[in-house]
Amino acid sequence: MVAVEVEGFTAEKLMEELGISRETAMMFLDVMETHKAIEELEKEIDATVDRINELIGKEVKGWVEYKYVLNKVKKPYWYWYWRYREDGKTRSRYLGKRVPEWLIEGFRARDLLKMLNKKLNKLIRLHREAQNYLAEGHKNIRFAEIVAKTLR
Repeated sequence: MVAVEVEGFTAEKLMEELGISRETAMMFLDVMETHKAIEELEKEIDATVDRINELIGKEVKGWVEYKYVLNKVKKPYWYWYWRYREDGKTRSRYLGKRVPEWLIEGFRARDLLKMLNKKLNKLIRLHREAQNYLAEGHKNIRFAEIVAKTLR
C-alpha cells in the first residue's frame, strides 16, 4: 500500500487522528492536492497576464515583402515593403534595403502575444476544470464530520 502525503498529512494520520475511513482520508488528501494545484495555476495565470500586458501596444500588424522596383533604365532594384490592412484595404509602406528593428520587434511581440493568449486560454480551462473537480470533491467528503472531529 502506497503512503500518500500532502503537506505533512498522510491518509493513515488522518484516519488515526480524526477517526475517518481510509476512503474519506484519501478524498481529503485529493482535495488538498487540488487546492495546491489551483494555487499554482493561479500564479501561472497571473504571470501570463502580466507578460501579455507588457506586450500590448508593441505588436505590429501585417507582413513584409521583398519586391523589386524598376529604375529609369528598367533595371530592377530590390526593396522591402511593409504591407498591412487598414479600413478594408491593403496598404504598403516603403522600408528600403533593410527591415527596421522596430518592425521586427513588433512582429515578434505579435507572435508572442498569440502564443501567450493560447497559453492563457489553456490555463483558464484547466483552472475551471480543477475548480469543478474540487467542487465534486467537496460534495463527496463529509466535511462536517471532519471539521467536527477536528474541533473536538
